[in-house]
Amino acid sequence: MLTRVLLADNNPGVRTEVVDLLVQHREDRMVGVLQELLSRENNGYIRQRCERALHDMNASPETY
Repeated sequence: MLTRVLLADNNPGVRTEVVDLLVQHREDRMVGVLQELLSRENNGYIRQRCERALHDMNASPETY
C-alpha cells in the first residue's frame, strides 16, 4: 500500500510522510522503491528525504 502511495500520489505532503514512515521503520526491502522514486521525483524536498533515507540504509541512490 505504501509503495503505491509513494509512487502514485499527487500530493507531495503525502509522499513526504510515506518516506518518513519508511525511514522510521527502516524498511530495507523498500530500497528499490525509494531509488525509483528518486529517479522520477521532481520535488526537491522529497528527493532530499529519499537520498537521506537511502544513505541511512547504506544503500545507493542509483539503481543498477
